[in-house]
Amino acid sequence: MRMTLNAIAPAVGVPFSGENVEVTGVTMDSRRVRPGDLFVAVPGARVDGHDFAKDAVAAGAVAVLASRPLPVSVPVLVVPDTVRALGALARAWRDATRARVVAVTGSAGKTTVKETLALVLSGQGKVGKNPGNFNNQLGLPLSMLALDGDEDFWVLEVGISQPQDMDELGAILAPDMALITNAGLAHAEALGGVDGVARHKARILAWLRPGGAGVWNMGCPELHAACVQAGCPSVTFAGSADVDADVRVLARHKTPAGFAFTVACAGDSVQLQATAACAHAENVAAVVAAAWYLGVPMTAVETGLLAVSPQAGRFVCRERGAWVLIDDTYNANPLSMTTAFAEARQMAGSRPLVAVLGEMRELGAHAPAAHRRLGELARAAQCPLVVYRGAHADAVAEGLGPGAALCVTDTPKEAWEAFAALGLPNAVLLFKGSRGSRMEEFLAYFEERLA
Repeated sequence: MRMTLNAIAPAVGVPFSGENVEVTGVTMDSRRVRPGDLFVAVPGARVDGHDFAKDAVAAGAVAVLASRPLPVSVPVLVVPDTVRALGALARAWRDATRARVVAVTGSAGKTTVKETLALVLSGQGKVGKNPGNFNNQLGLPLSMLALDGDEDFWVLEVGISQPQDMDELGAILAPDMALITNAGLAHAEALGGVDGVARHKARILAWLRPGGAGVWNMGCPELHAACVQAGCPSVTFAGSADVDADVRVLARHKTPAGFAFTVACAGDSVQLQATAACAHAENVAAVVAAAWYLGVPMTAVETGLLAVSPQAGRFVCRERGAWVLIDDTYNANPLSMTTAFAEARQMAGSRPLVAVLGEMRELGAHAPAAHRRLGELARAAQCPLVVYRGAHADAVAEGLGPGAALCVTDTPKEAWEAFAALGLPNAVLLFKGSRGSRMEEFLAYFEERLA
């Protein structure tokens, strides 16, 4: 970004009459300050950014955004709330650029869809995006302010966990397009079940710019019901042929390089090749729908799909001798678990599928039923063994039913011993759990022994 203090001050709602310094970056970490930066002093649970303002100035910060006056040698813009002011500044920067802004949100798949869509759009112009999942009230505005401002597209992920979050983030972003991947029991304790999650995700549509469009998953009835209330231009998508969506995947086939998809789009049937990182049909449908609405030729969509690289912890398949290990350890909720089991079971074919699972967190009163359903998924997938780490193991066992092989353990060594005792020479192993379950520890242990 490049903004002068004379432009920044009204954006954050304070008067300014000092030297009109140009700001070329924004940070809230005094250790990462570069000359020309605006340092935003954010009070945290353990440390207060105000205590590091002098360090930031010494490192080259040309101004400070703070909630109280500070004894530093550069201008200090004093606001009631630095986090809200940061968001207001990001909105001002967004309004000053010509980029078409696409917001991507949903209970599962939003980071993958964001990254894939950004690749697809990169063939049409310069693209900006947020790194990783920097998608909350701090990460989103910082990501926006890190962009140059001459991009043709901004593809920005939006994450929520509390009822007020989407309105706060939507006001910052004011997207031209909002893509909602799905709605499930993620952060359900705070958002109120699937209906509540769908309703809060759909709030992004209220913040569309005039003429903006919504893109949402027709295969999620709760989400569709919430989105249609917005009355905005729209395009719907689905990962299967039996859902009546504008864009839907009719078929998917494994190829030596990845996957081949047959996609129905605007009445036509399109053949698209993709890398192995594009395993989820629903994600591909979402990207195709958004790209089509934005006027991207299908040849360019395919070019983007063929450039997608695996993202660590997001359904990455690794061959270890005769075994296949699926690393889906980044996170989990009931919706993403359902998708992962469906994809893993199809990928395994006639081979045995072993599930190494961790607890799904932040489900509140929904947790027992959700973990019972997890056991039912494993039973339906005919898993010869389920390894489980975390709370609600009794609910998982209930879902699996009597006689099922369930190893409840916090120790990768015990999990390995349970697996090794089965003597499965060519199994497919799915590793998945909430971030706090740290299922990558189990994955690493298994990888060492299957190498």
